[in-house]
Amino acid sequence: MDLRELESFVAVAEELHFGRAARRSHLSQPALSQQIQRLERELGFSVFSRDRRHVELTAAGAALLPRVRQLLDDADDMVAVAGRVAAGHAGVLRLGHVGGALYGAVPAVVRRLRQLAPDVDVTLEEHKTARQLDLIEHGRLDAGFIHLPAERPRGVHVSVLDREPLDVCLPAGHRLAAAAAIRLPDLAGEDFVMFARLLEPDTHDRITAACRDAGFEPRVVQEAANLQGLISLVAAALGVGFTVRSVAMGLQRDGVVFRPVEPPAVELTNAVVWRTRPDNPALGCLESALDTGRNC
Repeated sequence: MDLRELESFVAVAEELHFGRAARRSHLSQPALSQQIQRLERELGFSVFSRDRRHVELTAAGAALLPRVRQLLDDADDMVAVAGRVAAGHAGVLRLGHVGGALYGAVPAVVRRLRQLAPDVDVTLEEHKTARQLDLIEHGRLDAGFIHLPAERPRGVHVSVLDREPLDVCLPAGHRLAAAAAIRLPDLAGEDFVMFARLLEPDTHDRITAACRDAGFEPRVVQEAANLQGLISLVAAALGVGFTVRSVAMGLQRDGVVFRPVEPPAVELTNAVVWRTRPDNPALGCLESALDTGRNC
């Protein structure tokens, strides 16, 4: 059986007249009768009792009618949902982000995205920049909030958000904690907590180069896997670290203080990236969320 036969069945069941049902279905009466006959053959039982003057549902037809109506409603919903996904107005959008982006662009962009496309489910995963680029390349993330490397990544669209400096994260009892700002040479001889170079090679190298320009080699005594780990290690007074300015402004955490580096030693470029050949239509709504003047 097909949907046309079921639609014809409902039309006859509601009209109880083959002529009226045929006009309603935009079919000739013989064509409608043939569809009902095919349906009954496929079902193996009669759905109508009919003579020249009367058409009635059989008991089996009456039992079938509400279920056929539900099936047709479900088919319409299925097509509507699939159409919304194809248009980018529904579906799932998998977004990666560096830890600091949760204190920067991510909340505002996701809030705008939810306003533009409330039927798009957004999932967030924290990964370093290099890992995000790998996951996007292999289709396991749709887009990512990254720190743009010095060598612009290939195969992705790049939407630059802003630039922000790295601030110093210090244990609350540190000798420099009361300073309004810190010069980078003031950190010579300190123990450092940093992300492993493998996780964020571009940022790691830029911090190392800035320290060398300031006259010292950073002594890394602890490596952190993520932002919260780095801050926790600093709170334990195991060393000092660096975080982007948005974290310093947005995070309140016992045991640590954030101080700007003056003059700024390292600035990071925050950006959103996605594949140049995206296979998820919902990315159009992400682009609109990044451009507040657009609607998806």
